Amino acid sequence: PKPPPAPVGMATGGIALAGGEAGFGPGGAKTRCDLTIVTALVDLAPFKPQKMVRPEHGARRTFQKYLDWIVPILRLNVCMVLHVDESTKQHIEKYRKPENTVIYAEDQAALVAKSPYTKRIDAIIKDPAFLAMAVRPGRPELQYAEYNVVMFK
Repeated sequence: PKPPPAPVGMATGGIALAGGEAGFGPGGAKTRCDLTIVTALVDLAPFKPQKMVRPEHGARRTFQKYLDWIVPILRLNVCMVLHVDESTKQHIEKYRKPENTVIYAEDQAALVAKSPYTKRIDAIIKDPAFLAMAVRPGRPELQYAEYNVVMFK
């Protein structure tokens, strides 16, 4: 199912789309959507190189914390398109009505493994000339290619 076109702004971690009908609900039934939120919830920890894993940060921001944070967003009575790992699908389904929700559940490790871009991105972010131009070289997207494949697929 295709969400309505015409992006109108950013929601927390996603895009809000204005009006239209989409194939939400059982069997792709049409549902009128004045607003559609498109977002993703992915645990990036498995893709971090060990050098970036800092116990003091892990204790503050576990993936469970993100699962808890997204609940109020999931409870919004709007149409929603969510990209999640297969392991997260049941959590999403607990809080969403099927008639206004489309869930794309993908195995994120498989996505990274089959991506033709991982090696190319890795070569770019390891290039000293590229890093010399980076304003914030410590950002995750400049530290490991897998982050980019999952986040910007």
